[in-house]
Amino acid sequence: MEIENDYDRNVFINCAFDPTFINQFRAIVFTVHICGFIARCASETGNSVVRIEKIFKIIEECKFGIHDLSRIEITDDSPLPRFNMPYELGVFMGCKEFGEGAHKTKDFLVLDSEPYRYKILVSDLAGYDFPSYEKDDINSLIKIVRDWLNQSSSKTIPGSDFHQDRYSNFLLGLPAMCTKMHTKPKDLNFKEFYALTTLWIRQKNIDLLHGIL
Repeated sequence: MEIENDYDRNVFINCAFDPTFINQFRAIVFTVHICGFIARCASETGNSVVRIEKIFKIIEECKFGIHDLSRIEITDDSPLPRFNMPYELGVFMGCKEFGEGAHKTKDFLVLDSEPYRYKILVSDLAGYDFPSYEKDDINSLIKIVRDWLNQSSSKTIPGSDFHQDRYSNFLLGLPAMCTKMHTKPKDLNFKEFYALTTLWIRQKNIDLLHGIL
């Protein structure tokens, strides 16, 4: 399934793609879609293009950006901070600042698992007031993303309880959907998860533009 491309609905997701963040990443993707927007990320294409060139192209095509900085800390496996997420945030902000036309309308959300830590990690963001969520609190993450997208939607998006409930139901049905594809939920790549998310929403007759059953 090809990824849709609609500048006014495209949401660039900038986050860690390792297994420790897969639950959060998939919750963001699902919420973006059920709110009537389109999730975009560097994992949507193969390795035939240099990664940073893919990121530049996707940022160019996205009005919105969700930037999660919660996985930049030092760990045993990563003795140095991971700067990919702050770097891509900077590229997105630069595109908004120096781009022309539609790029001036870009909007972005910064997420972290510790309140206001981003003001220390990236001190240039000190003038912003972004929300935080507990690392394993998926419902809180869904609420934050839904509330932010609701501000930019032309229609009123149902409250976070609606999306939290739908995501729980989606996860319950995901293993059966994967079985039909002869795969497992943990083995899904971004395009496969994107396709199953879109299919499930359509099967449930959820209006992608209005978010209403």
